Amino acid sequence: MTPEQLRAARQTLGLSAAELAALAGFTDAAGVDALERPDRSVNPRVARLMQAYLTGYRPAGWPSQPTPPMIPDELRDARKRLGLTGAQLASAMGYTDRKAIVHIENGKTQPSAGAVPLLRAFLDGYRPPDWPA
Repeated sequence: MTPEQLRAARQTLGLSAAELAALAGFTDAAGVDALERPDRSVNPRVARLMQAYLTGYRPAGWPSQPTPPMIPDELRDARKRLGLTGAQLASAMGYTDRKAIVHIENGKTQPSAGAVPLLRAFLDGYRPPDWPA
């Protein structure tokens, strides 16, 4: 997804930059504004989250309530409930390396913007076209 496509998707969904920021896990609208600049690349998790929204997925509290954070144990439990390996979840979330999931589950790093809302979408039943079989 390009920055222009992100802006178009946000506008199609009727979301302000502040509303998307809250839904995607940014601290404020500046994070979304930065992703919509033509010289930037869109975070893969935010791009996948936007695809979920464009296909009709809506989280509880849409669009005004921010996504609650997840602690490492919650993320690990969610992955297990989904029946996925760390590598499969990493791929489904747009990470290039399974170590990203390992590091988040071990508390070494925080999930990037879009990661927790995307995982919550998976738990709510959303499945992207490239969902692991």
